[in-house]
Amino acid sequence: MLKCLTIHQPFTSAIAVGSKRTENRSARVHLRGPVALHAGLSVDWSAPDHAWLAAGMDPAERGMPGAEFTLPLGSVIAVADLTGCHWGNGRCCGEWGISGQWHWELSNVRPLTEPVACRGGRGWWTLPAEVESAVRAQLGEK
Repeated sequence: MLKCLTIHQPFTSAIAVGSKRTENRSARVHLRGPVALHAGLSVDWSAPDHAWLAAGMDPAERGMPGAEFTLPLGSVIAVADLTGCHWGNGRCCGEWGISGQWHWELSNVRPLTEPVACRGGRGWWTLPAEVESAVRAQLGEK
């Protein structure tokens, strides 16, 4: 059973296709290993420019009427290995780390070729069996 984490866009795509390897959270995590990354239905329109750029979008167009929003929503879009967790002190994790938050360390990110539609959840949740099968099939796993 693959655990999953819902993250707001553009941060989910910044992890899947960009350079974001730190997820900032208010709680420590002890889970390690592969986790699915779910792009929630909410968009953080106030995300910093570097998050939009890493996700492949022009930050000048965010939220503008008529701007085409191309990032997936309501879907699993990647699997990453959760390899560690440390307290953010403002001098680590570059532009992605927020001081005073726990930094969840992600590595070996595997973006999916096609997003797999799925309802999200709060905190850690388990992928439904059919969604996990579709995700694993794209990764060439059983």
